[in-house]
Amino acid sequence: MKLIDIITNHDFLAAVFSTIFVIMLAFFLRRKNIIKENAKTVISSLVLKLGLPAMAFSAFMTDLNENEFKSNMQVLILGICLYIFLIIGSFLILKLASKKLDQNRRDVLSMIAIFGNCTFFSSPIIEGFYGDAIKIPEYLMIVAFRLFLYTYAFFVMSGTKVDKHHIFASIKKFIFNPIIIATFLGILIWSLQNVLPQVNITNELGEEVSVCIFRIDQTIPFIYKPVVFISRMTTPLSWILVGITIGEMPFKSAVKNISVWLASIFRTIIIPALIFGFVLLLQYLNVIQLTKYGFAACVLTLSAPLSVVIVSYAVEYDKDQYFVSDVSLISTIIAMISMPVMLVLVELITATSLF
Repeated sequence: MKLIDIITNHDFLAAVFSTIFVIMLAFFLRRKNIIKENAKTVISSLVLKLGLPAMAFSAFMTDLNENEFKSNMQVLILGICLYIFLIIGSFLILKLASKKLDQNRRDVLSMIAIFGNCTFFSSPIIEGFYGDAIKIPEYLMIVAFRLFLYTYAFFVMSGTKVDKHHIFASIKKFIFNPIIIATFLGILIWSLQNVLPQVNITNELGEEVSVCIFRIDQTIPFIYKPVVFISRMTTPLSWILVGITIGEMPFKSAVKNISVWLASIFRTIIIPALIFGFVLLLQYLNVIQLTKYGFAACVLTLSAPLSVVIVSYAVEYDKDQYFVSDVSLISTIIAMISMPVMLVLVELITATSLF
């Protein structure tokens, strides 16, 4: 595939233009106070408690393919390993290279390096371009992301003592998150659909086929349809939420701070480039055998700007909150350019014989 074919592809142009247009529209409306202050909380709740769980569950309402199953499990394992690699790498680099920094700044720089806004930023873009084909590997990457976000990130940002009580509380928060519940429920149905109880239905071709009773997209489609409608609202609402968030942030302090720019570039350009090269090397050495969509999910979910949850942690625990908020703003602006560039690179490399 040639570069010109990618950047003139209608799906690519639609995904990029839609992202930028809706984010900037929401930014403008919030700046003009047409979208009110409390809208952010309402939209965030709708996305996190309804939209994303519905999207996560519906992603797994598909037939099981043995080769795809093996590839997708590789994505989950690789995702966990990548986050461990980022945690260890950021810790060692900051410990060796930044003795003049105080502990708070070291901690937030580590969080900036590790956690991107894959839920609200990268997911809508890559799903807009790749469609349903990427949803399973993407949500498996998000499982890895949330595992460390609610455990490691919480302990670092809160300064909470690591003991049995607090570890249990963090694991409980992870397990009972609506997105995680919907994801694991979907994974169970998807992976075990050939051994779970079966029922006979008539498909669209008028043929009688046997399907898993829990494949509600096939067995009770009138109940599944609302899940689809709710999942479809998630992408535009996520873009609106990003636009509102940057619309509430002051520009002057962020733009003038060179440290903010360096941290933002590291989050949106350096880290994605390292992940791209590392995963590509593993694929080349035949250590892993990812599909095109598995590779895209691994690289693009880790190419997002700073996670909004890290910003929330910084505010709640007074952990260099103004610096973190400024990085969130600048990294989001940079990512509106860097994410499409990374998407093009992913398309170019996955068109080769390696995939």
